[in-house]
Amino acid sequence: MQNYDNRACLAMQFIVYNLISLTLYLSPNIFRAQIMSSFDGPAIVLDPGHGGQDDGAKGSDCVEKQITLSICKKIQAILADKLPQAAVFLTREADTFVALHERARFANDLDAELFVSVHCNAILSNQSKVRGTETYVMGLHKAKENLEVARRENNAISLEQASDAHYHGLNFESPESFIVLNHIQDQHLQQSITLAKAIESEFGLAHPGKSKGVKQAGFHVLHQVSMPAVLIECGYMTHREEENYLCSAKGQQEIAHMISMGIIRFLQLNPVYPSLAMQDVRSKGIAMPAVDESLIIYKIQLASAKNKPAHGSVWYSDPNYEILQEGDAYKLVYGSFISPEDANEEKERMKQQGFKDAFIIKFKEDQKQSK
Repeated sequence: MQNYDNRACLAMQFIVYNLISLTLYLSPNIFRAQIMSSFDGPAIVLDPGHGGQDDGAKGSDCVEKQITLSICKKIQAILADKLPQAAVFLTREADTFVALHERARFANDLDAELFVSVHCNAILSNQSKVRGTETYVMGLHKAKENLEVARRENNAISLEQASDAHYHGLNFESPESFIVLNHIQDQHLQQSITLAKAIESEFGLAHPGKSKGVKQAGFHVLHQVSMPAVLIECGYMTHREEENYLCSAKGQQEIAHMISMGIIRFLQLNPVYPSLAMQDVRSKGIAMPAVDESLIIYKIQLASAKNKPAHGSVWYSDPNYEILQEGDAYKLVYGSFISPEDANEEKERMKQQGFKDAFIIKFKEDQKQSK
């Protein structure tokens, strides 16, 4: 009788467990609603890079995975103090390995307003004098150094089980393969750039290595999230002085403060929750920044026609192309660039491929600019 009772108890536990699992799987909105019920502000996901068997960049005294987790926990504490209405989550709370696609799914299931991935940089030893911060948004990596940073951070995929199922058809060694990755983030590109600029502005004021600016590259941890998203390189592990700063509790606290201030400034300029941006932030004595008027996206117009391309056309199969209607004309437009130099380089490449009349057009807040 006792064995029967044990089996019945185990069976009931199994049924309850599966019902709970099924509910969470089918109802991410319920999951978010339960968590967010205690908060009146935005959900922010902090992503400590690497973890578990993936150490990331290695220094003499510490490794990247330790630094990123410490910084993210400190950001979480700062935002809890300065933005108590916001809900701040970490994709990992300990030294564990989390697949890149799982980090993105976590943020998407929460329907978060922001995704911030934190990392440390590294470079070949013969260039060990290089230091400073960079903040990346999703896009084409035209510069060789941007490609190398993306390759290093994307290497975590090789540690994932059944990675082919999540990254089907992508050749991680081919720069061209990353073109397909930016279309999901394209609708959030301007907000991502604004957030990146806010963070790099703080680094420029206070980071001992100074800011190297906002850049674009094909990071897999960014390409699947459906919200404004950035990847931050907090400094170089291969620069001895900067490594000491990154490994120190003082340095990590200062970096966490800089990133937190960047997030807060972004929310002031983009008040997802107006009461949060205007009332709670001001109560903490944080000065309002000037509005950034320089946020321009550069695209390349390749051709114009009176007839709209058929839906089976190749231009619809590559997400890097857009068909824009202006009056009675249809324009074939390519790419999204934050640098006019990158746009001009790509324009020349497209001319060599046969688009002899290609030229650059500018957009601000999704509106085409006449000049």
